[in-house]
This record gives sequence, C-alpha cells and structure tokens, in this order.
Amino acid sequence: MIQSELLDIKYKTQILLNEKAEYDLEKYFETVHQIVLDTEKNYKLKFHKADATKKLDKEEDQPA
Repeated sequence: MIQSELLDIKYKTQILLNEKAEYDLEKYFETVHQIVLDTEKNYKLKFHKADATKKLDKEEDQPA
C-alpha cells in the first residue's frame, strides 16, 4: 500500500469520524455531510456531487 503523510492524516480522520459515529454508517455520513455544510458556510464555497456515470477520460469512448 502507498504511504504518505497525507494518507496517514486521511486514515486517522476516518477513524475519528467512525468512532464519533459509534461505528454507525448513517451517523458517519450525517457527520461528514454536516462538516461539508459548515465548510461551505465558513469559507463561502460550494461543493458539488460527482456524477459517477460520467466518463473521466474521453479516450475511454474510443475503440482500441
């Protein structure tokens, strides 16, 4: 597995969020959603959901 300081922080944050949610997936997502809303408000940002159905690379549409 690739290791970096940034990934270590990400994993530790996920563990803390999971513990805060008492290992309940619904509570986890509610907490993360609230963090996003607070971040948008505090920093005057607007996050948009990714569309998983969109292709990331136009080359994928071309035959090999």
